[in-house]
Amino acid sequence: MTASSSSIPLVRAAFGRPFLLTLSRLGIPLTRYQRQYSISITDHEDPLALMPERPWWLLANDVANREGIGDLCLRIGNSVPFNKISSLAPQLSACITLAELLQAFCEAAKLQSTHARFDLLPDRSGVWIRSVGPPLLDNHADCAQLRLYHVLGCIQIAQTILGKDWRPTKVKLSQSHNQDVEDSPILAAEQLYFNQPYSAVHLSHKDLARRSIKPNEPGSRPLNIEQPPETFIDSIRAAIIHLFPSRNLRVETLAEIANMPVRTFQRRLRDQGVSFTRIVEQARFETACTLVAQPDLPLQAVSGQLGYSDYTKFSRAFSRWAGTTPRRYRDLLGTQTQTARAGCDYPDARANG
Repeated sequence: MTASSSSIPLVRAAFGRPFLLTLSRLGIPLTRYQRQYSISITDHEDPLALMPERPWWLLANDVANREGIGDLCLRIGNSVPFNKISSLAPQLSACITLAELLQAFCEAAKLQSTHARFDLLPDRSGVWIRSVGPPLLDNHADCAQLRLYHVLGCIQIAQTILGKDWRPTKVKLSQSHNQDVEDSPILAAEQLYFNQPYSAVHLSHKDLARRSIKPNEPGSRPLNIEQPPETFIDSIRAAIIHLFPSRNLRVETLAEIANMPVRTFQRRLRDQGVSFTRIVEQARFETACTLVAQPDLPLQAVSGQLGYSDYTKFSRAFSRWAGTTPRRYRDLLGTQTQTARAGCDYPDARANG
């Protein structure tokens, strides 16, 4: 079973930064939408952390419609180009030709998102790089902003070698005609086709043979990125961890993120021998062990990252889980010269509770 069919959509937190920057520049406070769409992110979040992806595109559609900004996701993509995304750019640093770069991007995208997928479709004059991932939203029309973002991302990946002023000769969009998109200087394709079976950017054989003239930047080695969760339970656990700081951990919130009724969501958990309360507690304990093991991170900050209103409540909960206080646990790790989670053995999430 593939991730797209069994897990909820997740994406690296690095992709949240362009949204934050663009909404700020437009004077639209994110706080207006955070609770509505269960979004929790800060500029300081680990760029490799995983966050639910679907709420961001619901947000983008809402803002685009309310504010009348048809090219919103072109603006979002232009604020931090794909070739500057901190979780993605290092994965492409070793490519020499554009053909190598496009192939590497199609593979690297699988580690950036559980659902975003790209492929290469050759034709007589070159190749189309296509956005082919499954739709994240129920209505095809609602996916327009997502497809626009992906198309611009493909252009920006090509610009890594072809130069920032390069523009494609042909672009296909699966959405209906939109004048804001057609007039946008960000896209600026010579031939722009709407109502197509897929969204894609065309590159010629000459483009594909172009070679990078820039040496690899210092520190641009590929990152060691783990495969995103492929199961429903593991993806729910990742979403829960992301939501800890927001203190918005209700079963209704997770059901909405999973795009299913609450009863269906709870039934899916029960079918796998898991209760919502149990999986939240397990995720909180495992995350607590990881954070407490970081000696430079204040325990008060750990408490806040886990969604506790005060340290006392966190310390009491941790003592219940681990049999000792967070401070004592950290001291024990120090005396044992361990830097990983030692002794963290929370009961299996699949135990009823």
